[in-house]
Amino acid sequence: MSEIRIYYRSSTRKPILLLGYFTNNGAKHAKMTVIHDYLGRYSKGEKIKVPLDGVVYHVRIHKQELQAWTETKTDRIEAFMHRKMNRYFKQKVGQLLGSFSS
Repeated sequence: MSEIRIYYRSSTRKPILLLGYFTNNGAKHAKMTVIHDYLGRYSKGEKIKVPLDGVVYHVRIHKQELQAWTETKTDRIEAFMHRKMNRYFKQKVGQLLGSFSS
């Protein structure tokens, strides 16, 4: 089942920041149909495979908010996704440290 998501992959080699229909089939890559590419690398409607590795974070977007997300500036979206990813990793590290202490 595909959902609308913002996909953010922060790497020094090839950063990706996309808004699109996201389908995770349980493999190392997910399928994505691009609605909006904030970095200008892909065109609208293009179907691509995106990696699911340790430097990836994706957030579900509701259809009612789609227009607002496409009009938002790239630097604001990137900062938002970076904050969300940092918060997620801190939570996971806290869970791991908690499991070692018990």
